[in-house]
Amino acid sequence: MAIWRLINSGPASPYENMAYDESLFYNYERHQKPTLRIYSWCYPSFSLGFSQKAADSLYLDRFRDKKVSFVRRITAGGILLHDHDITYSVICSQKDLGSCFGVKESFKHICGFLINFYEKLGLKAYFCGDVNKKTSGLSSVFCLDSFQDYDILIGSKKIGGNAQRRKKDLILQHGSIPFRLDFTKIREFIKGDLPALEAKTASLNELICNQGGLDALLGLFTESFQETLSCRLAESEPTDSETQFAHFLEKEKYSSFSWNVCGITPALSLV
Repeated sequence: MAIWRLINSGPASPYENMAYDESLFYNYERHQKPTLRIYSWCYPSFSLGFSQKAADSLYLDRFRDKKVSFVRRITAGGILLHDHDITYSVICSQKDLGSCFGVKESFKHICGFLINFYEKLGLKAYFCGDVNKKTSGLSSVFCLDSFQDYDILIGSKKIGGNAQRRKKDLILQHGSIPFRLDFTKIREFIKGDLPALEAKTASLNELICNQGGLDALLGLFTESFQETLSCRLAESEPTDSETQFAHFLEKEKYSSFSWNVCGITPALSLV
């Protein structure tokens, strides 16, 4: 059975979170260790998809006086609010998945563990493309208002979101599962019309009774991952080189105006 690293990072700033994910992705070729990272956010933060224009998608002036921030991901997709959620990243190669998958197929293969996770919570979950062809393909600036084949539905509502970045046969997949959704905050900071959002999206607190708290949920989460991906998770920490590069990226890239607002990668020279 294949062994994957499990890095449970806990809460961090949006800049540190994205820096660590890119560093783990960048360093994969050095150590060849497939990784599941689980983390959370120190304060409410929006993450933008790689190709989104911040000024077109967010009310930037409203961030100045609020304890809310935003950061640009290197993965695609729409904006997500990270406040009360489980966020994860998967860093692996096609070989680690046991086969060569196209983008959509790899989403469904990896996200199969989420279907398993929801079923352990007593919920019946489906891929959007399998049950609702009319809805699938609808896009929006906000991730949870966008429906693609590999998105997961419980009933008629979408729960969470997932996005990818690829480099040859390497995959970085981001994912988020909300405990609860602050629709007021979503509409305060995200531009555009988001009609009937409450009827389209789901969070765990409205779907399940007390499941024993976060530790119990994370136990089911990692158990589902191991079962579905046929692997064993071994708790680990980032290597020294991964940590060094993450700190560099946090300072030089993810905390920068040019990256977060303009989508321009700063000139990086790691000394």
